[in-house]
Amino acid sequence: MTDPTYRVLDHPADLYLELEAHDERELFVAAAQALYDLTVGDYAAPAAERLELEVEGRDLEHLLQRWLSELLFVLDAQRIAVRQVEVTRLETGRVSGSAQGVRLADLQEPPKLEIKAATFHGLQIDRGDGKIVARVLFDV
Repeated sequence: MTDPTYRVLDHPADLYLELEAHDERELFVAAAQALYDLTVGDYAAPAAERLELEVEGRDLEHLLQRWLSELLFVLDAQRIAVRQVEVTRLETGRVSGSAQGVRLADLQEPPKLEIKAATFHGLQIDRGDGKIVARVLFDV
């Protein structure tokens, strides 16, 4: 099994990501990894914080948007970039996980990209060929 992946899609103004994973748990891991890579991924710093994450939503799309919003909140309000994520629980209407994070104060450089919000606009999740592909638009 390969690692979950992401790629940046063309968009005239904002950030449009495509996430690919083998299952729903991997999708949430891929989402966290993409945010980390795009905001601070090249900067070396030790993972210094352990976090517990949990969000609720009415369906998978809503859960993914809420998960991304929670990660952005931690980045903005707590000044921690979430790095290594393990999804510990995924059920209808809820996803939970534990993560290690890097304090922004420990970085040598400021974040490379400021992402304001994960939106519902253009959000879609498709299944097929043994994988899940999600597309998410972010305000930057």
